[in-house]
Amino acid sequence: MNNNQLLTNKIDGVKELLPNSKGNILIVDDKPDNLRLLATILSERGYEVRKALNGQMALTACRASLPNLILLDINMPEMNGYEVCEYLKANEPTRDVPIIFISALDDVLDKVKAFAVGGIDYITKPFQSAEVLARVENHLTLRKLQKQLQEQNGRLQQEISDRISAETALRESEIRLRHQNAVLVKLSRNNALYRGDLKTALTEITEAAARTLEIERASVWLYNETKKAIRCLDLFELTVNQHSQGLELTESSYPGYFKALAEDWTIAAEDARNDPRTKEFTDSYLTPLGITSMLDTPIRLGGQTVGVLCLEHIGMEAGSSRLYRHWTPEEQNFAASLADLASLALEACERKRLEEEVSQQQRFLDTIVQHIPLAVFAKDVADDFRFVLWNKASEKMFGNSKEEALGRNVRDLYPQEQADFFLEKDLEVVKTGKLVDIPSEAIDTKSGQTKWLRTLKVPVINERSEVTHLLCISEDITERKLAMEALRESEQRFRSLVSNIGGAIYRGKWDYDWTMEFISNVIEEISGYPASEFIHNQVRTFASIIHPEDAEMVQINVERALTARLPYILEDRKSV
Repeated sequence: MNNNQLLTNKIDGVKELLPNSKGNILIVDDKPDNLRLLATILSERGYEVRKALNGQMALTACRASLPNLILLDINMPEMNGYEVCEYLKANEPTRDVPIIFISALDDVLDKVKAFAVGGIDYITKPFQSAEVLARVENHLTLRKLQKQLQEQNGRLQQEISDRISAETALRESEIRLRHQNAVLVKLSRNNALYRGDLKTALTEITEAAARTLEIERASVWLYNETKKAIRCLDLFELTVNQHSQGLELTESSYPGYFKALAEDWTIAAEDARNDPRTKEFTDSYLTPLGITSMLDTPIRLGGQTVGVLCLEHIGMEAGSSRLYRHWTPEEQNFAASLADLASLALEACERKRLEEEVSQQQRFLDTIVQHIPLAVFAKDVADDFRFVLWNKASEKMFGNSKEEALGRNVRDLYPQEQADFFLEKDLEVVKTGKLVDIPSEAIDTKSGQTKWLRTLKVPVINERSEVTHLLCISEDITERKLAMEALRESEQRFRSLVSNIGGAIYRGKWDYDWTMEFISNVIEEISGYPASEFIHNQVRTFASIIHPEDAEMVQINVERALTARLPYILEDRKSV
């Protein structure tokens, strides 16, 4: 890695980025005005600035992402700057981060204490921009040079100590790498990886692993849904040249191993029977099968660990140089590449499953759309509102076939005035992004027949909240419309007839109150009360205006006539 490259150190999960120019600076001060001022000064010079209002926030920020330099106020509540500095210097990941104290305190003892707890410099408030920038740039430069020198020294020492042995190992490694790369290239060109044939893909991956690395056993395992167990999808045994599957391991039986897998690190166990990550298998698995070394590599899919590629070496007799297997970096990289290929196979299998599921759902929806007794059609907003969906009911309702409608718009199918009306409603949906309900519209079909429709125009919106298509559903309400018109005409004729009859006409229930559902306005001339007061007994009942002396007679005669289903004529008096 040269000086122009990004220097990256990761210590206990804390990541420190040290760019070639400028840097990441954390400002810690309980005064927002000071934070804003310093942030403005540094940001304008190209520094990446983060801010913290107290000591705890500063520690949290350091754990999240290690800064290149910290500007630390001394006087802060709960945890002062000295305490923050001591904590950072006592912590391995943050020990080497340069800290410049900032304070209004200008006493010599304050400065001495700042340097004693680990500070490298001291800036007195109020700030001077030139001073702040000069000190920050100076210490960042020093820190960068120190790290580069340390890295260069380390590399030089390693190169000197390893050069002789590395030349021989390099030649051998090159041979192995060429062979491994050839195997990987051959596997990567296998169509089984991409067509979703998971079983074939995994058998070829495990065979390639065992034969290339000359190990006895290679297998692929997959987590269950709860991640409390892993199940073997394929195990290849080299000596007997056979595949098997189905074995399952549970977290409850092997908690240490599952914990190690959860770390997402490769488990390269040279002495598997004594390695804390794998020794749980000794009595039940390793010793009975003669396994001495294991290399387990996580299989990741969608950013998550979904399984593991397991490579197992069976040792020879005690004293043999091959009793244990030292897993070289090249072998670990090869295993990682095989795990990536297994991930591709799993992804292709899942994609195939989803495609089949989507295809099935699409066929189901297409069947519904095509056979629903409503006209369903859709328009592409970006393509001049041209039709992209036209079901069978649309063909029947409008008279245009699917071939005639698709790829055209309303201007191609309807007169200008009618097309303009449709487009006006389409634009309303696009503008508002809301459903538009057209309760009644008349259209002229291809055959010249006029039909009345109720149409819903529904916006189809993408992830950017843009209307991309209009889904339209039309119902033929012609018969309903004509029936309503006929009903209105009949009602008008009925009302006209009623209004010209001298007596009161009514329709009511045969109950105690003679509850009226309809009564003509003539009743007001007879009783002195308007018709509305009798409807559903709103003010008074019809029974209340029958003369008390005639009530029993009326009751008897009406009941006799209704029982016999015969008409009746009564003469009675009304109370007015």
